[in-house]
Amino acid sequence: MSDKIGQNTRGRAGLGRPAGSPNKITGSMKEMILEAFEKAGGAEWLARQAEENPVAFMGLLGKLLPSDIALSGQVAMQPITEIRRTIVDPAPRIVEEVKP
Repeated sequence: MSDKIGQNTRGRAGLGRPAGSPNKITGSMKEMILEAFEKAGGAEWLARQAEENPVAFMGLLGKLLPSDIALSGQVAMQPITEIRRTIVDPAPRIVEEVKP
């Protein structure tokens, strides 16, 4: 029996990409997305989406902004004394008056 059984005897085979090296597919996809973003109108288009599609826009912000935001300065920690829930109709209905 060989004393190399179970060892990688093919050099660096199977080790994968070195840490920190970019994935070629991810890099090219990012370039395509940025190109499409610029063709669509860039920041102006994005601002329009915030108005026209707020749910999707907020989802995008949630993915891009850090989940842990450091607060600067003094923050007075007060206990929560009240929780309110407000139900808002997302699509207000227009009611027309019917005249007899």
